[in-house]
Amino acid sequence: MPSFHLRSPLGLAFTFGFLFLSLSGQQVPDDQFSRRGNHVAAVLGDYLYVEGGEIARLVDGEVEKPNPTRPVNSTFSIPLNVAWTNKTVVFKETPVENEASMDHASVWTNDDGSGGSGTKMYLWGGERAYEAVTDEARNPRLRVFTADGRGGGSWGHEEVPNLDFVVRTAGGAGVGCGGFGLSLGGWSNKRSDFRVRHDGSMPVPGLVTHRITSSSSSSQQQPQPWGNESAPMHPPFGTLKMGRAVCLPTVGGDDGKATGLAVFMGGSALSRDSTQGAAAVLFNNVTMYDPTRRRWHSQVSTGQVPPPRMRFCTTAARSAATGTYEIFVYGGGSTLGLDEEQPYSDLHVLTVPGFRWFRVDLGTADDSIHKRQDLSCTAVPGTRLMISVGGWENSRDAKTWSRPDPWTKGIGVFDMTALRWVDRYDPAAGEYESPKMVRDWYQSRGLASVEWSSEETKQLFSSMLVQDSATTGGTGDDASNNNGGTQKDGNDSNNSSTNNTLPAIIGGTAGGVALVVLAGLLFVLIRRRRRQQQRQVEPASSGSSDFGGEWKQAPEQASLATSQELASLTRPHELASAPKTQEMCAVSYMHEMEAKQIQEVEGSGVVHELDAARGGGNTAWRQ
Repeated sequence: MPSFHLRSPLGLAFTFGFLFLSLSGQQVPDDQFSRRGNHVAAVLGDYLYVEGGEIARLVDGEVEKPNPTRPVNSTFSIPLNVAWTNKTVVFKETPVENEASMDHASVWTNDDGSGGSGTKMYLWGGERAYEAVTDEARNPRLRVFTADGRGGGSWGHEEVPNLDFVVRTAGGAGVGCGGFGLSLGGWSNKRSDFRVRHDGSMPVPGLVTHRITSSSSSSQQQPQPWGNESAPMHPPFGTLKMGRAVCLPTVGGDDGKATGLAVFMGGSALSRDSTQGAAAVLFNNVTMYDPTRRRWHSQVSTGQVPPPRMRFCTTAARSAATGTYEIFVYGGGSTLGLDEEQPYSDLHVLTVPGFRWFRVDLGTADDSIHKRQDLSCTAVPGTRLMISVGGWENSRDAKTWSRPDPWTKGIGVFDMTALRWVDRYDPAAGEYESPKMVRDWYQSRGLASVEWSSEETKQLFSSMLVQDSATTGGTGDDASNNNGGTQKDGNDSNNSSTNNTLPAIIGGTAGGVALVVLAGLLFVLIRRRRRQQQRQVEPASSGSSDFGGEWKQAPEQASLATSQELASLTRPHELASAPKTQEMCAVSYMHEMEAKQIQEVEGSGVVHELDAARGGGNTAWRQ
């Protein structure tokens, strides 16, 4: 067990002085607010809690000096049971006493996945800004926030045993799922874990797991309260920097009980001993972890795959009508590691179990409004709304801090069903439904186009596949009941419904005419045959022999049958509206094949349904 070393009195004075300079979220008036970032957010009850990070303020139009930002040493909440705009919303503040706020921490909740939210928020890891070393780094513990149901609460601690194989990290992909807290990858330094003896930051491989609830029942052997599991991804070291994760509560588990499936995406894969020179993790391969069964899965995705990025935000919403999940990916920064961090303003949606990406057209010429990284976005349970908090453009550009956020208080509200930014939050906005373009895709082609990476991965979503076939079978009623979308789409749907009756009418008429003509031909042929038989004075043949011969040499009848098929117009109609042509035009299969191969090479060694090894061997972080 490594020993802890106290800093010099001068260092301690600097640390406590730095804590004194921390800001709370509500102390900055709107006209002085510039930017917020590096925080975490979670829903507890009727409030969205925002914890930690940094904030920039303007004084006489200029950012503060010597540091443009200050740590936010306060937890504040945003009400979710009343309507507000970002100008009228009032934060409720809970000062954090004898604690230091953190950047890039992992946040978990004890939400049981039943559609509500938890009562506790767990904070693991993180690092203090501006090289400050705090007591949290010297004595790594799990911070626990207990909500009081009124927008406030209190902080406490939970000790972490077996610290010789669990290291406190920053920048990991964290999520609470299935009664477990998970944090994949990240890095560590003296500001996150004072035991680390390394110049700069050291990448930390593997998956930190913590059982935060006892509700997960399974026949599988349960992990210990804390563990460090090997991650068979991003070889050869299994590292990840600034990726993100979400939980799908109704997927995963065993014994017929879904307990949750964690989905990891994005970020950068690191080397063994440096956070520089990172390799992008592509979005066309989705990595998943079942914490109850302790198994890894991966699945190739298709469609409008997002460019590689890190520092983005992600959240998931489930449609009660179809049972599908949509994972929203917004913003972020480039993984190229350049001096100028390219910020992103786009928003993408991944639908599960279709594993199809869609790019959202935000419909604005000024995308600088939406460019941001190091932000949070959270889907509000029971609604169709997502709340985005904070974010800045480029942390390496000093001018970033002097350009105020276009959104007051740094808060934006997104309608996940209508796929547009709205000007207010309203708890009566209605429940979430999958966006129209997602529903259209399932109805036109959908799951028939999914190429599963393994049978085990397919079985994870078996209940969703049955529900999809029952609810999106492509009937006329399903197509006509699609709400939303443009009027043009609605007219196309109505015309399609009308045209479907037209082939039946034409086909029926053509068929009737064909029968009349056929009867006439048969009458003429039979009469001619009888006359020939009378002239030749031969015995009459059996009727079966005569009809057999006549059907074989009747090209007129074959021609009539062909005309009848063409007259039904079913094939031309299907070809004109078939989704296959549109899929090939909208999706570059060459791109998908190329991206798939790149990702598989990068992620080779991922064994589907692989038992996650218990890790005591991930000790490269310690010198």
